[in-house]
Amino acid sequence: MFEVNSGPTLQHFLLRARTVAFYRSVIRASRHIPGVDARKGTVQWIRGEIEQASDMTEVDRIEQHLSYLQRLMKQVLPGFHLAAQKKSRKLENDLGLHDSTYRYDISI
Repeated sequence: MFEVNSGPTLQHFLLRARTVAFYRSVIRASRHIPGVDARKGTVQWIRGEIEQASDMTEVDRIEQHLSYLQRLMKQVLPGFHLAAQKKSRKLENDLGLHDSTYRYDISI
């Protein structure tokens, strides 16, 4: 018979948006790195890490890798934490993830 195409899911598209937001946050936070070569090297390094993981298809592995990169950037770039938080909140608002419909009501 026919095989069902297991293309990208909604989670994949959301993770892609998070990855792009993460990359932009890295670029913004790297502005504080003195020296053009060091700044370019840091951005190229992260871009390489993201591109190296571009063949991942499992949502859990992608989330783990993105979390790893975010932790790494918090250690390497001093202003990354603040830039990432601001962008993450904006992305959640844009996607409507802050809405109360996504929370469970456990009251009886």
